[in-house]
Amino acid sequence: MAAATLAGSAAVGSFPASAAKAASPAIQSNAIRTMAAVPLLPQRKTLSSEQRERIEGVRHDMEIAVSLGSVTREQADRFTSQVEQRIVDGL
Repeated sequence: MAAATLAGSAAVGSFPASAAKAASPAIQSNAIRTMAAVPLLPQRKTLSSEQRERIEGVRHDMEIAVSLGSVTREQADRFTSQVEQRIVDGL
């Protein structure tokens, strides 16, 4: 029984690699549709030195606000992300 279990687990461990090669066309097309539905990550724009400086200034100010207890870490991170996105968008 232990030998059968061991042999079965070895087969299961190698299943994904062999299944990917021998998958039926229906499964392959479903995988392609699923991958196509996943949004791509946005490309990061190259920032100018002025934009980087502004973002670092906001991060620094938020670190001070967190250390003083004015905002929580989560609030500071969210605000910094929002401002960074606006700076990247050219606003």
